[in-house]
Amino acid sequence: VVSTQRDLELELGDDYYMNLRDHWILENPEWKDDKIPEIFMGHNVIDFMDSNIFEKLKELEEEEAKLEACGFYDPEPPMSEETQKVHATANEIRNIEGLRRIEGREKKGNKIKVGRRSASVGAIQKEVDRVGLDIEVAKTKHIQEALVKARKRSESRGRLVEADHDRNSSKPRRDRSGLRDEKMYEKVKKMNKKTQKFITRDARRGESDRHIPDLKPKHLFSGKRGIGKTDRR
Repeated sequence: VVSTQRDLELELGDDYYMNLRDHWILENPEWKDDKIPEIFMGHNVIDFMDSNIFEKLKELEEEEAKLEACGFYDPEPPMSEETQKVHATANEIRNIEGLRRIEGREKKGNKIKVGRRSASVGAIQKEVDRVGLDIEVAKTKHIQEALVKARKRSESRGRLVEADHDRNSSKPRRDRSGLRDEKMYEKVKKMNKKTQKFITRDARRGESDRHIPDLKPKHLFSGKRGIGKTDRR
């Protein structure tokens, strides 16, 4: 009598296990119970398994324990008051430099620059005192030289900008060039508006737009029988 899988299930009860490989037809029947390799991104995972993984993990844990015992992971000691003051001063100087950089970018974006003023020694000394640095600006030679250069540069730049501004202000606007007076300008403006009216009325994109729209394209309106005609099928 051939026992079926159902008979085995009733006989074994909870211990029953249905082996789907029993019906595999292989060259060697012993291959049925071989473990199927797990493939990840085209590679066999077992090729990357280390047989000494637990030994290496134990060595790593011992090394970490030694580092903790030596105080390698202990938090840093708090800074002294003097070091905190130095850090605060450095942060304030950094913020001031950032603000000056932003102001410089805004000034550079303006088209006309008329200002000829440069920072004075007194202004720089007040700024340094406010930050908390013990520096006498008047005795520093490089600051004096930089102030003189900045003053000369700003004066020459101001003269160039004023000359360029005067030169540009003497030129007429592009829409008024070639026109005698205000009356002629109004007439040309009215003519231009009149020509644009026909273009906008026809919904054209410009003077060169010659497109003729097809309001009833053939492929949409042929072969469709209406209510009254049956001549197209």
